[in-house]
Amino acid sequence: MKAPTLGTTAPLLAVEQLSVGFPRRHGEAVTPVRGVSFSLDRGQRLGIVGESGSGKSLTALALMRLVHEPVALGGRVLLDGTDLLGLSAREMARVRAQRMSLIYQDPMSALNPVFSVGKQIVEAVRLAHDVPAKAARSRAIALLDDVGVPEPARRIDSYPHEFSGGMRQRVMIAMALASDPDVLIADEPTTALDVTTQARVMDLLSRIVADRHLAVILITHDLGVAAGFCDEVEVMYAGRVVEHAPVDDLYGRPVHPYTEALLGAVCRLDADTARPMPSIGGQPPLPDRLPTGCTFHPRCPCATQRCGGETPVPLAVERGRFAECLYAHERASAPSVGGGR
Repeated sequence: MKAPTLGTTAPLLAVEQLSVGFPRRHGEAVTPVRGVSFSLDRGQRLGIVGESGSGKSLTALALMRLVHEPVALGGRVLLDGTDLLGLSAREMARVRAQRMSLIYQDPMSALNPVFSVGKQIVEAVRLAHDVPAKAARSRAIALLDDVGVPEPARRIDSYPHEFSGGMRQRVMIAMALASDPDVLIADEPTTALDVTTQARVMDLLSRIVADRHLAVILITHDLGVAAGFCDEVEVMYAGRVVEHAPVDDLYGRPVHPYTEALLGAVCRLDADTARPMPSIGGQPPLPDRLPTGCTFHPRCPCATQRCGGETPVPLAVERGRFAECLYAHERASAPSVGGGR
């Protein structure tokens, strides 16, 4: 996990011990996201990966302040030194309109079916920039052209249902770029797409990030997508970041047993088809029924008695890398702990 040092400028985005709590009528609040920390500079690409229910998408919504009372947010989210969690609703709306954008995973439900895509992009442009409608429409056409929508001057008046899934996702990307944001969060942007369209969308995002020098957070369950796009990766399990590392290090030599299990569960083209498909045994715990000690220990093939009674803390195993495992140092120094890219 990167942290600013003396003599260096602060990161564009610094997330410190972010937590999300849901109150319950009886008993303590449920906290499905706990202690998430990372930092991002311009041009950097961070991936957040993990199984469904690990807290990835909720983390994205919390960063954008799109979870509302009585949900409680803790920690700090610093954008150029300003804590977003301390802003008023009006101030945060201005941040979302001008500096941070979110690409949703399902464009068909995120786009309004009763308005043309052009009208929706124009609205996003005018929220971010004080420009007349004609100039906003020209900007919307240019954005559609940038994201590869053919005949943008004509398709701007089309409705979402008139686009394919891949083209709808391009429209969502155009809307996210309407404000010229500094930080772009892409929440499972290729989940509903076929493999070919998925590759095209990720290539498009790569080009946009390079051209605009954006900071990007990619949230995905697809380890292959993260490997091809990200500079660094955070692995989440049961609401916690259990490993953070540069992408090549994480895929080549995972330290946390959960990361190793995730990589081991990826199907390979050269796999023996006579053998059962690899998987991780058991199920992730519910947020209100977390096991004692290490939350992964009931599913971990390396667990010891100590893992069930002692809660691990993040341990720095190398520069820019940490793992939340009681045996992180021993596993990091081992010749190989599996994985492979």
